[in-house]
Amino acid sequence: MFKQTHVRNLCALALWGLAASAWADEAGKVVLSVGEVRVQGQAVKAGHSVQAGDRLSTGADGYVYIKTVDNGFLILRPNSDASIIAYQADSHTPANSRFKFELREGVARSISGQAVKNARQNFRFNTPVAAIGVRGTDFTVFTDAQTTRIAVLSGGVVVSGFGQGCAPEGGGPCETPHSRELFANQQRDGVLQVSRGQLAPELLRGKALSPDATTPPQPD
Repeated sequence: MFKQTHVRNLCALALWGLAASAWADEAGKVVLSVGEVRVQGQAVKAGHSVQAGDRLSTGADGYVYIKTVDNGFLILRPNSDASIIAYQADSHTPANSRFKFELREGVARSISGQAVKNARQNFRFNTPVAAIGVRGTDFTVFTDAQTTRIAVLSGGVVVSGFGQGCAPEGGGPCETPHSRELFANQQRDGVLQVSRGQLAPELLRGKALSPDATTPPQPD
């Protein structure tokens, strides 16, 4: 009897562990899908679960809103290509949390969830030319292979071009002599721009340079 009970307990623990592991790999769920939206190459609609490691893409008419497991948002606008490299939210030990996104092209909006706010030192948003870290933030970013521009809606970001002291493989913000911060209340209509090979971001002004001007948000 003891052995049977012991085996049942071990099986229950194993199943619980598998369930916890599966939840840990879930980054969030699609809450709105408009037009052409694909995850791992497959068309998706609202309710689809998004996992760490998934590649996301939108067509010319595509918008997708993903609500993360910690109540943040990742929003992609038309003609965007992105990946959720890692999304591990540990509410008990925030230092163990890991968050990493990659936007290869297009326009995205990132709204920090609670777990990200608790572990900002472990958040990284990469583009082909720059690394973006957050200060508890809501920001939009446009990128192509050569240029990245970031606008901040609330909170702040710290940005650095790839190069000495800042590599795409890293995690967390790049805190180097070349990095630069931008806060929402600091510069009206200001954006940080990084071009390929440029280490220090450049502060530019003008609504025409905003990611919203490049690809406007969903009308409603």
